[in-house]
Amino acid sequence: MPHVVHDHGKVTITPDIDIVASQELALQTVLWQEIEHGPSHLVVDLQHVEMVDSCGLGLFISAQNALQAHGGKLTVMNVSADILRLFRLMRLDTHFAIIARPNTA
Repeated sequence: MPHVVHDHGKVTITPDIDIVASQELALQTVLWQEIEHGPSHLVVDLQHVEMVDSCGLGLFISAQNALQAHGGKLTVMNVSADILRLFRLMRLDTHFAIIARPNTA
């Protein structure tokens, strides 16, 4: 179950497993519950995530679209080098903020 922290309109969600089709439902449920409350800034901290598949990519895109429709923004942080390459390849870095893990190029 993802860990959630609320801080003055900013919500940080930290998944504890990879974001792949077989594991995505727990994160999806928490994301949509938080988005419904209208945070101005949603942060997803991927410090424990080593893999994101196409379902996970779709989840980030949907979250960004829903937040943007209400004036909110999405940031994905502590992204591993492999996931960072995937996000850049898919040009997701043009849609929401992506912050690499320390020492990640």
